[in-house]
Amino acid sequence: MALADLDPVWVDRTRKAGMYEGKKAIVRVRTAGATGPATPENAKFLTVTLGDRAGSQGVDTDRDGLSDEAETAIGTNPAVADTDGDTIPDGFEVFGCGTRAEHADSDGDGMPDNVELNLDDAAIYSDTDGDGFYDGQERASFGSKVDAIDSDGDGFGDDYEYYFATPVNDAAHPTQDADGDGQPDDFETANGADPQNADSSLSDSDGDALPDFADEDDSTAHARVEGRTGRQAVPANSPDIGPNCSCPMRD
Repeated sequence: MALADLDPVWVDRTRKAGMYEGKKAIVRVRTAGATGPATPENAKFLTVTLGDRAGSQGVDTDRDGLSDEAETAIGTNPAVADTDGDTIPDGFEVFGCGTRAEHADSDGDGMPDNVELNLDDAAIYSDTDGDGFYDGQERASFGSKVDAIDSDGDGFGDDYEYYFATPVNDAAHPTQDADGDGQPDDFETANGADPQNADSSLSDSDGDALPDFADEDDSTAHARVEGRTGRQAVPANSPDIGPNCSCPMRD
């Protein structure tokens, strides 16, 4: 186990979360102070690796389960196992419960992650609605619904909204996609595309509705799927599903 040299209680939680050495996840990195929709200038997508004790996945100075290279990429401290001081090791926040390792209160509601999450409850590692996010992550990071892949009912699945930096759970301000190209209007506007013209969408070579600048590979895991209204996320049990944010993990 990658975190075997931490306190025994974290070893147990690590097992519950299904964390093993060499696991990878895609995380979105926002430029410090960046606001608004994700753009090529203010956001990028990186694959980070869970460090191991033999070092084959990279040096892990603080032995928190994230390699130094990964920590530098996502903005945590490679020399401190718990960057935000919420008592949850950085590696576990990223790969275990999906909270933000650089913020003690991931969803900004005034309650620290370690208080908001019952880390001894294995249910936080479930994905009830199959939207690609752990239930614990939805509660503590997004405030989204654990039983709906489209929490605000705007036609975009929660995983899509995370990628495009649009509100995951904001029914009062639904995300619009006037031209039906799978890319939200505000995202297209921010990137110089015409939200009224599907042909003006950002380059998307593999047709998965994820622009090339943010696409790790040519997988169509995030291909648009006709849903109740507009588009919905691909179910998490799809053989092609791709990991996003800090969760889920992939081999």
